[in-house]
Amino acid sequence: MDFAHAGQNVSLALPADIEIDVHGALESLGMGWLPISRFNGKMGAQYRNPKDSELRLDFVTSMTRDGLPVAMPKPNLSLQPLKFMEFSLEQPIQGCVFSNLGSCIVNLPAPERYAVHKLIVHGERPASQRTKSSKDLLQAASLISYFLRNGQSDLFNAAWRDAIYRGKDWRERAELGRDALLRVAPDLATGELWAV
Repeated sequence: MDFAHAGQNVSLALPADIEIDVHGALESLGMGWLPISRFNGKMGAQYRNPKDSELRLDFVTSMTRDGLPVAMPKPNLSLQPLKFMEFSLEQPIQGCVFSNLGSCIVNLPAPERYAVHKLIVHGERPASQRTKSSKDLLQAASLISYFLRNGQSDLFNAAWRDAIYRGKDWRERAELGRDALLRVAPDLATGELWAV
C-alpha cells in the first residue's frame, strides 16, 4: 500500500496543534509492522511485515531536489521521494473509505493516470524488484483493459500522451513499460490506446 503526499500542495482540515503518531498507530494494530530505518538511524518511509515479504507500506511523495526522505514531524513519519510520482498525484479523484468506525473521504489517483504511472515505474524498477514490477504490469493491464472494454480508450490515451510528451526520460520509461505490458497482454496492442 502506498500513501502519497503531493508536496507543498496539500491542505488538511485539522487543528494546528494536532499531533499524529503514525508509527504508534501502526504498532497498535498488532500486525507486526516494522519500520525500515535509514543508515543514519532515522526512521524510513517504509514498513514491512516480517510474516509476509510481499506486504509493505510505503509513504511517498514527489521527487525532491536532493532525493532524500522528507521528514514530517507532526505525524511522526518520513516520505520517500519517487521519480515521476507527481504524474499520479495530478488530477486526483475522490473516493470514500468505510470502516466500522465511520467513513472518510480520500483523494485517489485518476485510474488512467495511475495505469500510465505503473508503466513508467515498471521501466524504472531494478531487476531486484521483479515481483513488484510484475504487479505494476498486472495493475496497468487491468485498468487499461477496463478502459478499452468500456469505450474509454480516449481517456487512457490522453494520460498516455501527457506522459510521453513530458520529455525523453518519461517517454523512454513509458515505452519500456508499454512494451513489457504488450508481451504479457498482446490484446492491448490496439492503436486507439497508444496513439500519439
